Amino acid sequence: MTIHIPKPNSNLAVSSFDTKFLESDSKNYYCVTPTMFAEVLFYKSKGMNYIDTRKVIRRLIKKCPYNIEWLRDISYHTEIESITKRTYKDLTNYQQFIVKKRYKDKKAL
Repeated sequence: MTIHIPKPNSNLAVSSFDTKFLESDSKNYYCVTPTMFAEVLFYKSKGMNYIDTRKVIRRLIKKCPYNIEWLRDISYHTEIESITKRTYKDLTNYQQFIVKKRYKDKKAL
């Protein structure tokens, strides 16, 4: 088994996405950020309808919020651009709700 830790892109507004992240392989595992994982989920859900895609991404947000705005910006001129734009407002509102509900009483370390 090999655990890969992808090197962040030196350009701030460029994705480190790799098509290898889409493959299931019991010998290779990739440590990715929540935002990179959201990007993978968007690529995997390209053939799904809007409601199903939204459900998948909302489950991620409930577990671990991610940088929705950054992902929308870096998906410009990619296969997932339309879905990231279409879901942006809904996911942003949902994430704000989840953060207020789950994390409002948390204290900083």
